[in-house]
Amino acid sequence: MGPVHPEETVSEVLRRRPKAVRAFFRRRMACPGCAMACFETVEEVARAYRVPLEPFLRELAACPENPPPTQGRGPTPRPAQGGSSEDESRPW
Repeated sequence: MGPVHPEETVSEVLRRRPKAVRAFFRRRMACPGCAMACFETVEEVARAYRVPLEPFLRELAACPENPPPTQGRGPTPRPAQGGSSEDESRPW
């Protein structure tokens, strides 16, 4: 797990660590549902809610990260649909 930096936006943190929503709610911070989450940094919201920054960053960093997306994989292909003569006679 890597650190959470004060200049990361709230939405960046939550995208990487979805369970961090609990740390916000525990402090009665409405940030996870706020439209400004993609613009405001962790430092800015900590200041606005008068939350001590360093302990908050440590708690956010302790939340598990999502695994990184795998490279080179596209959408899962659909299985071929084998039709019977009954299926072919339907107009739809």
